[in-house]
Amino acid sequence: LVSVYVAANQLPQAISELEAMVQKNPKNAAAITMIGFIYDKQQNYEKSRDAYEKLLALNPESVIALNNLAYLYSDRLNRIDRAYELAQKARGLQPADGSVADTLGWVLYKRGDYQQALQLLQDSAGKLKDDPEVQFHLGMTYSMMGQAEPARSALQNAIASSGDFPDKAEAQR
Repeated sequence: LVSVYVAANQLPQAISELEAMVQKNPKNAAAITMIGFIYDKQQNYEKSRDAYEKLLALNPESVIALNNLAYLYSDRLNRIDRAYELAQKARGLQPADGSVADTLGWVLYKRGDYQQALQLLQDSAGKLKDDPEVQFHLGMTYSMMGQAEPARSALQNAIASSGDFPDKAEAQR
């Protein structure tokens, strides 16, 4: 039923169903994860954070919770130090995951550590070639390092992608 609601973009109904599931079983990690995803999609970042924090309390090594919380804290809730802590832990648990590398790289970018960010974002872009947000992060990092040509190339790849991403207008600029 939740899948039907999500597919029909009836997100409040999906949340109601998921919360009922969690009420019956407070350790239902899948339902808690979906709650976090949906609240993020609705731009209710505090409730999304709460869901992922609950998931992390159930499983402190949940890479999904660590990675998504790191992203929320860095991009939506302006808590870069907490984002860094979470992203580092996720990277330690799954060092080969391109999404995890992107999150930690972007957190490092926001901290001004462009050299270390670049290494992670190059790794991520190699694994997630078609992800426009990863290409955007890589392009912005190249730009901050004064490398105009690779920056332009990565940003053009981001814009040319069929996928949409929140910073598309900035990439076009």
